[in-house]
Amino acid sequence: MARGRILPELRDRTAAALGRGRVTYLRQIVAQDKAAARTIMWQSPASLIAPAVKLTRGEAAETQRFPAEEEAFTDDGVTVYLYTAQVTGLARGMRYRYRVAAGEERVGWTPLQADDGGAFRALIFPDSQSSDYAG
Repeated sequence: MARGRILPELRDRTAAALGRGRVTYLRQIVAQDKAAARTIMWQSPASLIAPAVKLTRGEAAETQRFPAEEEAFTDDGVTVYLYTAQVTGLARGMRYRYRVAAGEERVGWTPLQADDGGAFRALIFPDSQSSDYAG
């Protein structure tokens, strides 16, 4: 599957499961310990009930729940809610699936691959309002 097709498919699955537009900009962020942890973030135009990330190993039915913290911010009179969940305890090189849940609602599964210790490349760049471009 081409990389450009993954995000629209994820967006469409997410909108259908949690109500159109309630989960936007879903992303994985490599944590400091990339072999054992990952940060999952998303935004919503509304405050969600009991937001969390549910994680399962491969096709297993058993899930772990990682609660998400909510942060609200308002820009030009529009309030947006930012959610952050710290997923920890990943096994090196293991394949997982995760999904966002809020109350009884949830999105479809998304793959997550724990780091296997091999080399990788990353692009790191600051926000357009950043005042520190060092590094």
